[in-house]
Amino acid sequence: FKIGKKDSVIYYINQANSKGYGNTKLYNILGTTFFEKKNYPEAKRAFEEGIRKDTTNWELYLNYGNTLAITNDFEAARQAFQHSYELNTTNPQTLYCLAHTFKSLNDTLSANRCYNEYLKLTKK
Repeated sequence: FKIGKKDSVIYYINQANSKGYGNTKLYNILGTTFFEKKNYPEAKRAFEEGIRKDTTNWELYLNYGNTLAITNDFEAARQAFQHSYELNTTNPQTLYCLAHTFKSLNDTLSANRCYNEYLKLTKK
């Protein structure tokens, strides 16, 4: 699909949002569905559109980061995971993803720091 075209799922979600019928959870569902089908470009677009609508949704950033990581865009993934963590410091999954991303970026020190924080959160 193409963002903004009338044959686009995003177009209809935007229409629903503008009339008060939808919310950014729809973008998360759409992006996750594309991700599960391994359609990463469309997943990325859905998460980006959701983030444009709500910059405070940590789940959108987490899922966006996963999409970026699976396509080997590790620096952008790190930024998305970092933002997700800043929005919700109690989610261990974000720290786990950050640790793996730092490892992929050959930043062992940061990877270990995130993994240790992850362990602290999961042992509660």
